[in-house]
Amino acid sequence: MKYLIFSMFILICNQLNAQESSGKGLPFSDISRHPETVNSGTIMVRLIDGLGFRYFWATEGLTDADRAFRSSGDGRSISEIMEHILQLSEIIRDFATRSEGAVQPKPGPEESRRQTLDNLMIARTAYMETYFPVPKAAVTAGQKRYDPFWNQLNGPLEDAVWHSGQIAILRRIAGNPIAGGIDFYSGEKN
Repeated sequence: MKYLIFSMFILICNQLNAQESSGKGLPFSDISRHPETVNSGTIMVRLIDGLGFRYFWATEGLTDADRAFRSSGDGRSISEIMEHILQLSEIIRDFATRSEGAVQPKPGPEESRRQTLDNLMIARTAYMETYFPVPKAAVTAGQKRYDPFWNQLNGPLEDAVWHSGQIAILRRIAGNPIAGGIDFYSGEKN
């Protein structure tokens, strides 16, 4: 199991380095290329692609003032929502890799964004090589807990999509809407 996780880590680092050297930077800025086959694993890949793309653009170009913005006194700030999405991405990653992630120290805003996108890329890579049925797997960092695969869809994955939309709305209210020219249908920025 350790060898599999280490191999996956090396593969992902190589993918991220290739993206950075081609000028793309973080993963999920463009998802116009999609898997060539349809199966249970690639459907999950595409759902993660959609989340990663939406999160990438919802958080691209945020300022410190944007991250501190909250719509009301008791509502979460954009930064707090990003922290929650980071936690959700860890659950998604751990389920996909069938591992229990270690509890990590709280990162700064840019590192939190990078870790979230990297976690989604790790999960994407794992699902690209998976055909279901997927056995129940550990889903909570630092705790051994087993849940059905279906809970991943209606739980952390859809919750993270929901919260990515909240970030997009809050940043518009704060006066810094997401960049124009993003085509959510094709998964690219024009």
